[in-house]
Amino acid sequence: MAYGFHVHPKEYTADVRGFSFVIERDGDVYKAYRSGKGLTFEDDDASEVIQSAVDNIYPNGVVFLKCGEYLLNSPIDAKFVTLIGEGGKLRDYGARLIANRSMDYMIKCDYEYQQIRNLALDGNGLAKHGLYAVRDATASLNVLVERVFIGGTTDYEIYFDNIDGSMIEKVRCSGAKGVYYNAGAGTATLKFVRLTAGASRHFALSGQVVDLDNCAGCGIRIGTSTRPTLNLLRTHSCYLWSNPDTLDILRIEGCLHRYIDENSLFILEHDGDHLIRSETAEAYPLLGGALFLNSYIYIMVSAGDVYLVDDYITGTLKNVAEVQFINCKLQSKGATINYETTRNEAFIYLDGTRDVGLSYYYKDVYIGSKKKKNSGIATFSGDGSTTEFKIEHGLVSAPSKYVVSPLTPDAHADKTISVDDTYIIITFSTAPPSGTDNLKFSWWAEV
Repeated sequence: MAYGFHVHPKEYTADVRGFSFVIERDGDVYKAYRSGKGLTFEDDDASEVIQSAVDNIYPNGVVFLKCGEYLLNSPIDAKFVTLIGEGGKLRDYGARLIANRSMDYMIKCDYEYQQIRNLALDGNGLAKHGLYAVRDATASLNVLVERVFIGGTTDYEIYFDNIDGSMIEKVRCSGAKGVYYNAGAGTATLKFVRLTAGASRHFALSGQVVDLDNCAGCGIRIGTSTRPTLNLLRTHSCYLWSNPDTLDILRIEGCLHRYIDENSLFILEHDGDHLIRSETAEAYPLLGGALFLNSYIYIMVSAGDVYLVDDYITGTLKNVAEVQFINCKLQSKGATINYETTRNEAFIYLDGTRDVGLSYYYKDVYIGSKKKKNSGIATFSGDGSTTEFKIEHGLVSAPSKYVVSPLTPDAHADKTISVDDTYIIITFSTAPPSGTDNLKFSWWAEV
């Protein structure tokens, strides 16, 4: 246990100006100096000294860690306190915390208005997580993580569950999995978060709204067992590559209502890769809609077919509703780009988008099971009592122009024509007579 004593302020060996506590390593001993009181705690266990400083200034204050390596034998509960490290000598982060024993996490930061800045966290193969925050009831607010390096962990380097209104900025992760973030009923922002290249380092996201700005990693997974949905995901100027474990960049395991991307780079590297892939069978769209704006999609696969949008689940469930590519650039090293999935009812819209491989420029084009205009022949059998017959037009919305022409004598009877988002509806004034295929119409419709 850290023990405390006081010395005359002239005997300081650390400059504590502007901080509640300054901690430094002196050989195998860690020393904590309190502003106005001098040397207050020292111990050969960095965990004891740091935690004693935090507890001593709780509920608020700033603990500053000078350059050096700090061996942790137990996790730190940062409470409401700000932890700041001194910049620049070890991997660009001068204060480096190293797990010295097995632990679930290195720093717990699930209080409001906390700041964790300018630190390096080395799990050393012993810590499960670097930064850890979980709120069971109400989400915590305004946690700031800035200029932090996390590596050597055995699970997610950052694990935040039900944490609202927080900012993670200028963070680099090189542990086992990457970042797990559930924003709860609020929002979260990740800026300049880099997950170094690795098979499993990805962003696992859920909650209300999550923004990724200038981030990089091995794909995004949506949905968790505790909160399986994400209402809105926005990515801007990100660099995302496909995950060799899951063969996709955006993997939807829960439900994502809306995805908006702008100015990002997507790299599909492996046979069977997908830009978007749904994973769970549900009775509603797992992806309500996706918009890619001014983004670049590069497919490194040299042969075969690559589906940009596909379902892992076979069947006829409408797992993906719509995907739009506006002013994007699509390029393949040799594989055939398939815009249309064969296993759901999704439709893809391309406008101002260029397929470099085909030297083709798409302008206001729908590809998929739904279109902007359609036509066909519809045949029905009258039963002497039914007056309403429906033709499924397959358009993206209710048509603004349509023509229905009768092709059989019984089809000429008095009737009205109406439309909705799904059908052209033919309503007879009097039920047509019974007959086999005695009602035949040609039809044409356009949005």
